[in-house]
Amino acid sequence: MRNRRWTRRIFRSDLVPVAAVVSVIVALTIAAPFILDAVWGNVPMVFYGRVVDENGRGVGGAQVSMQVVAERRLQIPAMFSSSHTGWATNAVTDESGNFVVRGVRGIYLKLNDVSKPGYGQVTVEGTGSEFYYSSSTGTAIYHPDPARPAIFHLRSKH
Repeated sequence: MRNRRWTRRIFRSDLVPVAAVVSVIVALTIAAPFILDAVWGNVPMVFYGRVVDENGRGVGGAQVSMQVVAERRLQIPAMFSSSHTGWATNAVTDESGNFVVRGVRGIYLKLNDVSKPGYGQVTVEGTGSEFYYSSSTGTAIYHPDPARPAIFHLRSKH
């Protein structure tokens, strides 16, 4: 009889705090990547681009490869050491030469390559091949605008 009272008392009085602790642990586990990203400067990135030929016409079906560069989440940033990590993300242009990169988090995007059979060298109009999204780098922030995509020129081999 004494054990039952003790068991009831534990479940009645301690169940709420245990459930609260479990809820907090689950919430922090889910939110941890986003919290660490915010601390290190990784931000959600969307990139609008357009690939054109030497006459300014959109090049459909071009393969665009970009490098996502981000701060490592589980490393303490140290002066004079690289705490960056990166991975490639790819897109294919539509019939007008437009493409969008979305669903990535990091500090900047870097153009790796633009290619299509029959075309050669790629050049970037204006800003260069690196597009910064986080102020943690100390460089000017790129502001994506679907009405003003970054322009990449492909030269025809013909």
